[in-house]
Amino acid sequence: MSNVAGRLAPDALLAQAVELHRQGRLSEAEPLYRAILAVDPRQPDALHHLGLLGFQAGHLLPAEQLLAKASAVAPGDPVVLNNWGIVLARLGRLAEARSRFEAAVGRSPGYADALVNLANVLADAGDAAAAEQRYREALDIAPDSAEARNNFGRLLLSRKRLPEAIACFEEALRTKPGHALAQNNLGNAYREVGRLEEACRCYREAARLRPDMPEPASNLLVAMTCDPAIEIGEVFKAHVEFAARFEPRIAMPAPSFAPRAPGRLRVGYVSADLRAHAVAAFAIALLEAHDRTTFEVSVYHNAFVEDEFTRRARGAAERFVTVAGLTDDSFVQLVREHRIDVLVDLSGHTADNRLLAFARRAAPVQATWLGYINTTGLAAMDFRITDAQVDPPGATEQWHTETLLRLPASLWCYRSWPCSPDVCPSPGLERGYVTFGSTANPAKLNASLLRAWKRLLGRVPGSRLLVHAPEDVDFRQRILATVCEDGQPEERVAFFPRLPAMEYLRQYADIDICLDSFPCAGATTTLDALWMGVPVVSLAGQAPYSRAGASILTTLGLVECLAHCEDEYVERAAALAADLPALARLRSALRGRLQASPLMDEPGFARAMEAAFAHMCRSKGLAPSPGDPPWPP
Repeated sequence: MSNVAGRLAPDALLAQAVELHRQGRLSEAEPLYRAILAVDPRQPDALHHLGLLGFQAGHLLPAEQLLAKASAVAPGDPVVLNNWGIVLARLGRLAEARSRFEAAVGRSPGYADALVNLANVLADAGDAAAAEQRYREALDIAPDSAEARNNFGRLLLSRKRLPEAIACFEEALRTKPGHALAQNNLGNAYREVGRLEEACRCYREAARLRPDMPEPASNLLVAMTCDPAIEIGEVFKAHVEFAARFEPRIAMPAPSFAPRAPGRLRVGYVSADLRAHAVAAFAIALLEAHDRTTFEVSVYHNAFVEDEFTRRARGAAERFVTVAGLTDDSFVQLVREHRIDVLVDLSGHTADNRLLAFARRAAPVQATWLGYINTTGLAAMDFRITDAQVDPPGATEQWHTETLLRLPASLWCYRSWPCSPDVCPSPGLERGYVTFGSTANPAKLNASLLRAWKRLLGRVPGSRLLVHAPEDVDFRQRILATVCEDGQPEERVAFFPRLPAMEYLRQYADIDICLDSFPCAGATTTLDALWMGVPVVSLAGQAPYSRAGASILTTLGLVECLAHCEDEYVERAAALAADLPALARLRSALRGRLQASPLMDEPGFARAMEAAFAHMCRSKGLAPSPGDPPWPP
């Protein structure tokens, strides 16, 4: 290649390098760019394209430096500014990226791609209104831009403006039928409005279009857990197929971990949800309760947006690193440099997970906990942290690639929302009728569940049903069509949308009895309801993801709320509704009962988790080093 470079004029050499680059032959294009720069270190096009090549190869810091040089020698070039901004955004330097995109737009007001990138950064920074304005400006300039439609749809989806989001993704696909990201995102929007079958079809099509992209494959697995027609064995098989598709592709050499360095046991937590999210309250309670004489705690935050929850997590960790912009290989290298002993996944297959980093064996011991009550399917995931109610011994091992490690009480330790409202008096006593309620994620509301609710309303005359549902007319009408199909007045069913935290908690003042979803049961919503004094009726199935309610209710001794089939689910709820004074007494006692239980014992939970981590290390042959603090028994 160097002989060819020596024979060609710089312009011809650049043209050849750009063509090789365009064909994806990066390893052949790179030496040509470098040959040009060896002669003229300030050649702007070579600097620019070599920076892009570095970005494509995942070498973000060198790419950023090259693009900075390109911008210095070609000041004001909007394309260079735009591409520089893309790399800065990937590095998490959102304010700098925004500045570059704004400069690109200022230089070239009709530059739709730069407007879209600016909107993306604004959305990542949490400024939804400004992001929406910029997306609309881009679409005014380029109405056929599938990228602009797709990214605008993602913003609308995050704001729960679901009909608009669906329209955006559908328009993106009309413009560019093979757009895998839009297909995947359309599946997410369909799932949010309960169109599960259509969501799964979108995920499968996105996976077909981009078999190298794990997101639609993970999304399909999550959706399968909400479908009562899919048996746990089939769900497990799909998880194993995910691993078979992605784990063999990982080209990093097998790790050879050095003997652990003396000192405290090093635990790292990986999550995109350390913000106003269900995962955060559980995780931050553990972070703050860790014994720092024995444990060194690191947090790897796979998101750019931060809020008060994120700041609490940052303050509770000795090392807090934002890793959202890192490639999986770079993330793995970082974890190994930090000499982490136990790396803990808090996401499973939910959004923005880093499972492919775990598949690369980032740490000697790897475990999954909390965010996904099911197997990951990965051979490289050593343990799943659970309890004996979610995973009864001998009952669910066959559906896991991980070793199950059961905590002595519960896999959850609940921390209530700050400034929670007081428990309100029983609404049923005042009204003379019972209001059942569902606060579950609407994606979990399937036909079998709705038919059970229909039977319950028929079983309890005069009762009402209050359902969390998106402000989507078709979705709400589907619920009404099933629940009220036998002539029940539609006035017996009411809806409420997604609400801010305190308004959501106050909504429990209107509910006497909560109805858990099945087969995918709730955990956070169940604990929130109990905290607000509202008992929850749950159906325990075979699968671990159907047994969150079983764990929580059993821990609290509320066996009268736990069912094992649909008939019993209806009868348990009807029995609670039949005695309003008893229901009122239970309501007034539930918060205190929860506070006195292992479900809110943060120090006890932390000690149990720490003992679990020490056990994992011993079982994987990771022994304490001389001079270590004593490991938990």
